[in-house]
Amino acid sequence: MLANRRHQEILDMISSRKYVEVKELSELCGVSTETIRQDLRKLEIEKKLLRVHGGARLLLNEQPEIPYYVREYSNVDLKTEIANEAVKLIRPGEQIILDASSTCLFLAHALPNQSMTVLTNSLRIAEALVVKDKIQVVMVGGVMLRSSLSFVGQMTQKSLANYKVNKFFLCGKVQYDFGVSEPNESAVLVKQEMMKTADEIIVLTDHYKFGEIDFMQIM
Repeated sequence: MLANRRHQEILDMISSRKYVEVKELSELCGVSTETIRQDLRKLEIEKKLLRVHGGARLLLNEQPEIPYYVREYSNVDLKTEIANEAVKLIRPGEQIILDASSTCLFLAHALPNQSMTVLTNSLRIAEALVVKDKIQVVMVGGVMLRSSLSFVGQMTQKSLANYKVNKFFLCGKVQYDFGVSEPNESAVLVKQEMMKTADEIIVLTDHYKFGEIDFMQIM
């Protein structure tokens, strides 16, 4: 399929579906995933779409987050692998914070049922830890962000000031000059407060997010 035809197919699918994955576009157009990524880079430069983790989405002025139910089930193998590695960094009895990302949800599922405290603003993560009775779960409340089923806002930020933890696990795009970033301003402000409580900050990300910049800098 010629490049111009391919680009139109990509834009038509994004217009109808709002979000598509690289692998799906590769199969549809009959080209390699690397060719699709090059197409997406070109179309993003032309401001016709926005590249995101594992695919692309419709370009909107507000730049909303991809809903959690899309992020949670994309790149499952990578998120599982990252979660299994992250578990090795946690010692029994430690206090940790997990942000409301889908990769941290995978980490929550991977945690062994042993003595530790998990602080989070994510309803999904708290739900995942219900069955692990040796893990103390601390939820910080606030205004619910429906795209990630998490709490944000001033109440969340003020609550976090009361805690001190060993490690903070977060996700975001990583670009060496700009740092770690993500699309939602409210979530960024919460993550910045979480950073202040932690002795150590650990970024969970895969190779698709390296060299990428999102709307707002976390750190």
